[in-house]
Amino acid sequence: MVNQEQNPPQQEQPFVAAKQIGFNLEDIILNPNNEVTLLYPEHNNKDNLKCVFDFIYKCCLRKPFTKSPNMYKEYLIGFQYSAKALENSKVYFSTPIGGIYGEIGVNTFRNAIGAHYLPLSSEYVAPPSIDIVRPWFETIRYREVVPAKGTLKKSLFPPRWRLLIAQIIQCLRGKTISFDQITNKEAIILYSLANRINIDYASIFWEDIIIKLNKKHREKVVPYTRFLSLLMMHKMKEGYEDGELTTLPNLRFIVSTKH
Repeated sequence: MVNQEQNPPQQEQPFVAAKQIGFNLEDIILNPNNEVTLLYPEHNNKDNLKCVFDFIYKCCLRKPFTKSPNMYKEYLIGFQYSAKALENSKVYFSTPIGGIYGEIGVNTFRNAIGAHYLPLSSEYVAPPSIDIVRPWFETIRYREVVPAKGTLKKSLFPPRWRLLIAQIIQCLRGKTISFDQITNKEAIILYSLANRINIDYASIFWEDIIIKLNKKHREKVVPYTRFLSLLMMHKMKEGYEDGELTTLPNLRFIVSTKH
């Protein structure tokens, strides 16, 4: 019972700023990366788009890739302002408007983002080393010799892989750095998805969120906006409205209305 996540009481409470916060609520920056892509049926790149869509539809992270809940700014800002990292990899945050108060752990987060794709958490394997991942890029026709270290670039991928890594970048971060740069973490995720390596994606994201919350001075940019929005929707249920969604014929890919 000790490890069981709490369901906080649904009552009105004020925001309580975390200790690392050195700015006001209105100073927080939100990069709304809730629009993934538009897959036009007659686009001259439609074969690659269809290939990427089919891949995402079958992958264990399809929910963050394809389902785009509205990025309600007040909920995400409230999380960034109030969230505190606790022991046992839990996070406390308060969103008075949404009625969420209390502790959230990785199990809730995993279920919210649709990454609970194996029956037992013990079946997840350790993420592969970046030293294994980098040489693999050359096998998928990366247009340069891949160095042991240094920046990897999305623009050097062939079209299908370039489209796929673009979705990963959009889901993991807002435009905090160039969209052409690929981090080691994004490279490992791409490699694991493509090679069906059963890593615990939710744990990777959750640990990084906690690291960001524990920084001495918290960044003003809200991280993982798509994932946190799915978490809010999971906790609020019918209280979190989907808003208007647009679907395109043939190559159906859900795109949300920007806010």
